[in-house]
Amino acid sequence: MDVETRAALLAESDRADVIALADELIERHGSPEIILAPEPGLVALEVREPVCRERFIVGDVLVTRAEVVIAGSEGWAARMGADREAALAAAVCAAVGDNGLVGATDVDDLCDKTALVLGDRARREWRDLAPTMVEFEEMD
Repeated sequence: MDVETRAALLAESDRADVIALADELIERHGSPEIILAPEPGLVALEVREPVCRERFIVGDVLVTRAEVVIAGSEGWAARMGADREAALAAAVCAAVGDNGLVGATDVDDLCDKTALVLGDRARREWRDLAPTMVEFEEMD
């Protein structure tokens, strides 16, 4: 799993699961050195308009980011909202997973579980939206 995919999935992982895994990883590797303490802040949300394909800023989104070093390996994470504990836990998981430390497979297992949950959520959403689609016929 690449770093970007892992970061995206850790950002979406269940709060309790990511914190529990980080606690296990800290027991294995010791306490992390905090490089960037978990700090909520605003990030501009940019989207692309689908017709003209022009980008514009919709507004600001609250995000909490953190950066740590554990067992000599750096990790960084960002999660939506102001949850400092989950952001710090995700950074610990990222450090282990991104650097192949002991427990990296556990991090990837959590990410795989998260990907399945997100996929199921998207399928349910599509199933709910599909009946509302309007199909147009072309006339010659």
